[in-house]
Amino acid sequence: MRRTAQRSPAFVIALGGFPGTGKTTVARRLAAELGVPRLEADTLGRTIRASQALIKHTVDAQWIAYDVLFRLADEFLQTNASVILDINLGWPFQWQQLDVLKQRHPTAPILPIMLRCSRDICLERIRGRYTANPADHDPPEVFTTQPSILRVWTFLEQLERPDMQFVDAANDHATMYAEVLQYVTQQLNNHNPC
Repeated sequence: MRRTAQRSPAFVIALGGFPGTGKTTVARRLAAELGVPRLEADTLGRTIRASQALIKHTVDAQWIAYDVLFRLADEFLQTNASVILDINLGWPFQWQQLDVLKQRHPTAPILPIMLRCSRDICLERIRGRYTANPADHDPPEVFTTQPSILRVWTFLEQLERPDMQFVDAANDHATMYAEVLQYVTQQLNNHNPC
């Protein structure tokens, strides 16, 4: 007879925020500390866009990336594996997908965390990122002129959900990370008291 160790329920941490809030920095550190994988929509989108199978076809790689990301999150939860989602949470469909995960996995904590700061701070960080490595980042003008990005700004500024934790992204990364880690630890401990 095979014995299985009793394990804590798997969880999903969805880190959102506009580019420049520091979500990828926080997500990477959190993934390393918690020992769970991190799925990043931008990385999946770049991978899909670079696929030889799609080079001759016009597809929206970013939408495919989100489909893949949420499907993988569902697969992870089905096998009791946790995951961190590094996404902007700036589209209604992303929240619909998180709600679907909650319905499909009612015992799994789904923790949406929104990093927020002013547009000026985000744009300053975006400019710095672009200056340091222009090959890997979009030009800063894109974030003030592209209609889809402006819609994300508007959505994020108006977003209010009772299940979402806000973190002030104007703080330095260490302070922001400490606040995120404290919230995650508290929520996971509350969900699975020893």
